[in-house]
Amino acid sequence: MFEKFDFDLDNTDYVGYEYAEDSYNNYGENGYYKLKTSGVFNPYNGGYPYISYTVVPSSTAFYSIRYTYFENGNLEKQGRIAGFNSGIKIGKWKFYDEIGRMTEVDEDKKFGLWTFEKVLEKLDKDGVINLETGKNREYEKLNFFFDKDKKEWTVKVFKKEINEVTEEYWEYIFDGNTGKYSREWYERYNSKAEKDMNLPPLKNGKKRKSKRLTEVYKTYQGKAYTQAEWEAYEEKEYEAYCKRTGRPYTPKSQELTAENQEDKSPFLAEDWEKGDDKTPRKKKGFWDNLFG
Repeated sequence: MFEKFDFDLDNTDYVGYEYAEDSYNNYGENGYYKLKTSGVFNPYNGGYPYISYTVVPSSTAFYSIRYTYFENGNLEKQGRIAGFNSGIKIGKWKFYDEIGRMTEVDEDKKFGLWTFEKVLEKLDKDGVINLETGKNREYEKLNFFFDKDKKEWTVKVFKKEINEVTEEYWEYIFDGNTGKYSREWYERYNSKAEKDMNLPPLKNGKKRKSKRLTEVYKTYQGKAYTQAEWEAYEEKEYEAYCKRTGRPYTPKSQELTAENQEDKSPFLAEDWEKGDDKTPRKKKGFWDNLFG
């Protein structure tokens, strides 16, 4: 049905096709209808050059297909898009002139060593998506970005829900020049929080956590530490101190969360120690005992 734009069906608001509820959360745009077989499609008629169909072919697809038409309804171009609303062309695209002559462009050449298929394979292997079941394919859970100048993918994938308005997500960076990749998790507010503009910055939001992971937080014995490195070092030394002194040791998570960060007071950096009666007392000689 997508070889030519159906203006008659468009004029009747696609009568006979069931509207796909919650289109934005699933596909990043409202106005999708269910296909008779499998998948959904989104018609748009804003007049040339804005006449198109966007099609998600099945319930497990991680890509969409874009069809764009001339004013007379004939195809102008068609091809696949990464995800559902990224605008990133993938695979081979076909372009037509007004009399139907076709040329083809391989869009995958711009990605270097990380094609879209390889990116999906890695996400599937890590278990953050599932190519067979469609896990986390929804627009609100999976977003693709590509920097053509850097030849670099950025992919954000839902990790887990913290509470009604807050969640954790993975951020992958795929370098098409070197073939390397990295991933880190952060916190973010979800769409349910959009109406509340007074929410405080998240302690594990990208800006704050990136600062802890990259900027020099402390220098000790000539070595510079990021905040994350320092906290890990603190924990290691505190465990060793407890073993030497026979004190009970309760490990603290190295992954700070909004729930436990307030309670995680620095062990090495403070000058005070609380006794059993919760009364602060000066830690005279404490550092000597710790590193002795």
